[in-house]
Amino acid sequence: MEQTIEKEPKLCSLGEHNVQQALDADLLALCSTMDLIAAASKEAVIIYRFNGERVSSSSPNIKASRLGWKPNGKLLATAWGDNVVRLVRPESSKIVHEVHTNWPLSTKITCLGWESNSTAPVKKVEDPLLKATKAYAPEITLDLPRDLASIDVESYLPKLSVLASGDDAFTTRASLDSLFHQPKSKEYLLTDILIVGADDGSIHLSIYDCFNIGTFYPSRLQNVLHQYQPIKHCSALRCSTHGLLFKAQAEQMPALYFVPLELRFLSNSEGYLSLIASKSTQLQNILRYVDQVQQLLEAEWTSSQDLPKRFIANVDEALVAESDSSFMDATFQLVVTGYCLKPLKTWLVEELSERGHKRWEKAVTSGYENICRLIHQNMLPSLQRCSVIVSRLRGLSKFHAPNPNLGLSTSDLESILETTLESTILAQKALNAAAKELELFRAFAVWLRLEIDVQTNPATPEEDSHTAEVQIDHGKVLAYLKGPLSISAVPGFLNTKLSPQSLDATAEPDLQSKISSLDQRASAVFQKIAEAQRRNVHIGRPVPLDYGYADRCDMRFISEGAHTAYIAAKTGTSSVILTEVSLREPNGENKGNIEKSKTISLNFSAADVKDVKFVDDIALMVLLSAEKKFYLLSVPFRDFLEEGESVTLEDFSANSPYLRHLFPRPSAFVPARMAINGLKGRRAICVLAEGGKSYQVMDLDSFDEGKEEM
Repeated sequence: MEQTIEKEPKLCSLGEHNVQQALDADLLALCSTMDLIAAASKEAVIIYRFNGERVSSSSPNIKASRLGWKPNGKLLATAWGDNVVRLVRPESSKIVHEVHTNWPLSTKITCLGWESNSTAPVKKVEDPLLKATKAYAPEITLDLPRDLASIDVESYLPKLSVLASGDDAFTTRASLDSLFHQPKSKEYLLTDILIVGADDGSIHLSIYDCFNIGTFYPSRLQNVLHQYQPIKHCSALRCSTHGLLFKAQAEQMPALYFVPLELRFLSNSEGYLSLIASKSTQLQNILRYVDQVQQLLEAEWTSSQDLPKRFIANVDEALVAESDSSFMDATFQLVVTGYCLKPLKTWLVEELSERGHKRWEKAVTSGYENICRLIHQNMLPSLQRCSVIVSRLRGLSKFHAPNPNLGLSTSDLESILETTLESTILAQKALNAAAKELELFRAFAVWLRLEIDVQTNPATPEEDSHTAEVQIDHGKVLAYLKGPLSISAVPGFLNTKLSPQSLDATAEPDLQSKISSLDQRASAVFQKIAEAQRRNVHIGRPVPLDYGYADRCDMRFISEGAHTAYIAAKTGTSSVILTEVSLREPNGENKGNIEKSKTISLNFSAADVKDVKFVDDIALMVLLSAEKKFYLLSVPFRDFLEEGESVTLEDFSANSPYLRHLFPRPSAFVPARMAINGLKGRRAICVLAEGGKSYQVMDLDSFDEGKEEM
């Protein structure tokens, strides 16, 4: 006989995996756009797919402190023990950016949050012309200045070439394209905010991946935050106020403080903040690229001249000892008269020979060719792109002058353009000099090869020697001996330190000094922009959350008319306290005025709460154990807060409307912590086992079949 019975709810599995090294329960993060998990062990940060496939890993020999995904899922931020936040691409773990907090090593990072905010200006009164245009053509939006500013000019420029070595960010096409990715026009109305908090109560703020705004000290401004450290950060897309959760470092009351952080620059920038930040970040990346190319140019020159210098130094000693002559004089005499001094002949036949000549020719030729290639394919295009980016910033500064909220200075930007032009001229001169010297060296190499044969086999018929000499341009050989071989013009253009005896180096500055000046001038522009934004950051009055004890905290910001923060914290073995904190003036100009509106307690009778996490704007996920069973409960926290009364949940059976998942029993998998992503249509939960040796991933939006036949 067939009988149908109800099964206990069980979420569909998306994958599970056993790991070799235990994962840190506090360092677990799910990507919000892809099926990826970021986790950290004692030795490395590892990115897995849901099924356990290892995507990439990074291990800089220091322990990770915090993890966080960029809202679009394209980068992973990892705070390390040296207090540097490194942003890496998930598919390769190559470092794209580094955010330096400049905190001492005694300070430990305790909080990392990465959120997106809208910077679209709010128009209170609609222009009649704009209204009429929308009625006639709804797809047309009239905002000429912003439309001109967001034109994708850089896409019409040649792509920058990948570098063969150096900074990882410039050695692959994918990472290079991501650095100089041109945002779409809609993306210019979004700004990514990266907030890093430390155990001394300070917070570091940066926007658009790595544009540093500065460090703030809420604990110094608010005495009540002394001996408190930030542990959580949250925000809403259309709210300029961010929420920070500070936790007591010792057992003291209150256990938590909610601190509002008002980022007024999000609303005061007239919608241009993301454009300015993105262009400034791209300018920083361009200058990094130019610096890297300059280092490669210097390295190429040094390596190409090392072998010839050693060859010449060896023969110079013998020439000075026997004939009181130098290599230059003896070689010049050989070209003009055909007479070869004995030490020079011995050197040509026995030491240099055909093999040494090939090594010399290959080293110098490849050096000159690489220098020409680096200047033509890397240096000049990057300086051109730099000019375009600075010109766009200068256009904004002129159009909005004076505007202290943007922090742009037309005179500073024009000085950068001038320095960029001077650098371009020097790079072009270096290119011309390298091409000319390469031509002269090739003539010298042909002559030198012939002389080696002549001195090795002096009985060669005169006809053969005469035929070979017809192919030699002796004028170029002499020009190379008098010029590049003794004093080359190339290092004088690149870096005078490479050629201290160069006479041309004192006549005009070199490329290295101009690039250094370019970095300094750009840094001054970045500092003014950051200073303008720092003036628009306001730390509000802390709100005490009177919990005697708080553990396993989570926070969510919701903006639906009013801007409200929700905090959930485990305050006992079987209790969770929910608090709602609302802004008094939810109009984007609240100046940090907030009030604690409601607090209720969720009591789970005879259960042990393991972890709490917000799923979305409706549900709070609670992981608990009772009677040796482990449950996932989805609690409608806003409904409970509206009722305003504490709630006791006792029923964890299949009949409970809150039960989402019952872990199979008996099982070696003992749930301990969890992480949840916010991907719509693909909401997933990752549950980490006690001890950190395994994890399970489940789909929050689908169940296994609800019935089975027996």
